[in-house]
Amino acid sequence: MRVIVFILCLAVFVAGMVVMAYSFPGDGGFLAEVFVGGVLLSSAAVFVPMSVLRWLDRA
Repeated sequence: MRVIVFILCLAVFVAGMVVMAYSFPGDGGFLAEVFVGGVLLSSAAVFVPMSVLRWLDRA
């Protein structure tokens, strides 16, 4: 179960990085929002596993 959670979070982190990479070429309000979304997605992929894995340890 831990490995599955880790792999899923790693995939979400990579997806966030890809979203950030694609948001750079243009300049506009929408792309800025996409960039912020990518940052949030990738940071969530780093912090969520810690709490999820702690919760799995208790269960």
